[in-house]
Amino acid sequence: MSNLDPLLSESLDPITVGYSSNSLLSKKDPTVNNYRNTLLGTCINHTISGSTGQCNCTYPTTQANCFGYFVPSSESLCGATGIEGHSGGCCMYDTENNTIIPCQQTTYCGCHALASKFNFEFKWTKFLSGQSCKDIDCVASVSELGACCNGKGLCAETTESVCAANKMFFQGIGTKCIMGEKSICIEGTGGCCDGSTLELGVPGASCIDSGKIFTGIQRNATEFYTEKNNLPCEYTAIPLTTLQFGDLAAGGMFIGIYTPGQSVCYGRDLSSFSSLDNALDGSVKENVLYRSVYDWRGYGAEKNSLCDTEDSYAMILALDSMTIEHRDDVTGQVIETDTFTWSRGGPDWGPKTSVAGIIFETNDKELKNIPEGYYRSNSLDTASNLKQLSEYSCNNRSVGFDEYHSSNGLWSIDWGFNNTSRINSAELFRFSGITFGELSFTDYTNSSYDSTSTPMIEGVKEANRRFVLNSPDESHWFVPSLNELGYISFLCKYKNLNSILINSEGAPITGTHWSSTGSFFGQEGVFNGVTAQAGSVAWTMTFPNDISLAYNTEKSDRKEKHKVRLVKFIKCDGNQIPNINKKLPISL
Repeated sequence: MSNLDPLLSESLDPITVGYSSNSLLSKKDPTVNNYRNTLLGTCINHTISGSTGQCNCTYPTTQANCFGYFVPSSESLCGATGIEGHSGGCCMYDTENNTIIPCQQTTYCGCHALASKFNFEFKWTKFLSGQSCKDIDCVASVSELGACCNGKGLCAETTESVCAANKMFFQGIGTKCIMGEKSICIEGTGGCCDGSTLELGVPGASCIDSGKIFTGIQRNATEFYTEKNNLPCEYTAIPLTTLQFGDLAAGGMFIGIYTPGQSVCYGRDLSSFSSLDNALDGSVKENVLYRSVYDWRGYGAEKNSLCDTEDSYAMILALDSMTIEHRDDVTGQVIETDTFTWSRGGPDWGPKTSVAGIIFETNDKELKNIPEGYYRSNSLDTASNLKQLSEYSCNNRSVGFDEYHSSNGLWSIDWGFNNTSRINSAELFRFSGITFGELSFTDYTNSSYDSTSTPMIEGVKEANRRFVLNSPDESHWFVPSLNELGYISFLCKYKNLNSILINSEGAPITGTHWSSTGSFFGQEGVFNGVTAQAGSVAWTMTFPNDISLAYNTEKSDRKEKHKVRLVKFIKCDGNQIPNINKKLPISL
């Protein structure tokens, strides 16, 4: 199992909701790259070769383009009175003899001159007033470690990338959590943020006691705050709330930050198919560990800007499986239903809707003939082609790609909210009596229509009727997609989620559960150039009573009855896809 250890060893550390973060991200977090690519400031740099210590200073530039010492700034800090004249701690590393040289007090260029003379590697950190080498840890500096403040007074030594990935406040390479006898994350004065404004020179303890966020005393707090770059003080989804894995929030339990293109999952890795037949294979398979990959769209990301790595959200899990009650017409008894069909039968990808009603998009007109998309278009299709259409890395697809064509057609493996919204809109359109062009409500029923079943969307609508949203950034409850369910499965298998649910008076997740990801079987989803048949199956996942037993994933007939565990999201950056409402329309 050694090849899986990196996935299993990643922690579920406390995070502050609203800071676009994911404690399950790799150490090379793309969020940090986005941060570095957009943040402007002053860079003091050195020549690549030579021992003269020649330096140059550049403004404006981005941190990604700075290979020396970078300071975020709205004006140039070059010159003797700026960053070029500042003293700091110079830590050097003799790679040949594996020796760390004790801290030397000098300028950045002086540090480079010393290191170049002896062919050493070096790290340099600017001193604050009154600071000296005794406040710099060169062992940590060589490893690029430094103090990281969480905004609530806690400090840990970590790398800048890990600190920034969690949108916390890195104090500088080589800095210590204790400076003199003071904790730099709570004592002394620094930046104090209330979620929208930043005040400088505020005592740390006073800031934290008032429920605000303290940025630490080591670096100028304005380095952490810029209105254009979604840095920590600029936005918080649940203002001033730091949540830990298992905390109760927003009517459920906070179970971490999910990122569609990066999170660790335990389920069916649909990016691993090797043939067209294998892509359609829905037989029972034991779950495996994998990282989620984007399909054609994700929360907050657009198909023409796939490098937006702020595309993550706080996942809130319902404490119990979904149930609804109804009164028997004959006996008058109240009957509780806790298993549901996926749908009533008929095509289940409806035209886009909003709380106000049905909104037809141009491509929704194609639903007449291609009601749920397709996975195979013709004999020229290959597994490689389908794989490219089904998933991508950053900017792998053009603006004009065919979103109808993937291994699950229009159904997303990541975007459960949109899947659920489309299932709901199909149900609404089915009974609306509306005709739009060639698309009619009658297209959403067929000969196998089952009027007696209880589809899961009825329970979703009932849950959302009962629940009052606490925040404008909070979504309605929805049925998780296949990868979102895989993320929950990972937490059950490896992070003891079921025990935490029980301790919070919730119900463990056991039995077979529906995802909101529909799919195809047999000749369904084969496009003949004009039409493609809708699917009759959807992806399910089985959670055992004992984590030592197998977790399985398979396609199930949509008329079967299974459990549903609802989730909701709170977007980390507050942005949604344009024209997509995060509140499900529960009635026309």
